[in-house]
Amino acid sequence: MTASRSDAQPFLPRPEDLETFYVAFLYPGVGYSDAEPRSEEHRAIMQTHVAYVWSSQHGDGPAVAGGPLMAADQSLPKGMTVLRAASLSEAQHLAAIDPAVVTGHFRVVVVPWLVAPGRFPRDRPGGT
Repeated sequence: MTASRSDAQPFLPRPEDLETFYVAFLYPGVGYSDAEPRSEEHRAIMQTHVAYVWSSQHGDGPAVAGGPLMAADQSLPKGMTVLRAASLSEAQHLAAIDPAVVTGHFRVVVVPWLVAPGRFPRDRPGGT
């Protein structure tokens, strides 16, 4: 007798079969409220942040995806970056040297993320 579809167990990959990436969540930092959103200071900080992430994402850096998050709730992150790194400590270091984190505009929390293999191929056009 064969099992019906409703009796079948859902496919659950084993953690060891998944790839580990790291997600850096950017929250408003101590300097966030000091910078007026339309000020030259805010614009300069955001330009250096975007240049850092963009060059990493589209060059040979560790960022594979990222961008702003559009939550109105100030307790939620303002942005995120998916990083390819050898360890959590390496990912934390990469996130900590973002110019917007260094200046205190953002604070960062990095968490491991297990992903199905091949979602972020190393040989993607323009990246690692």
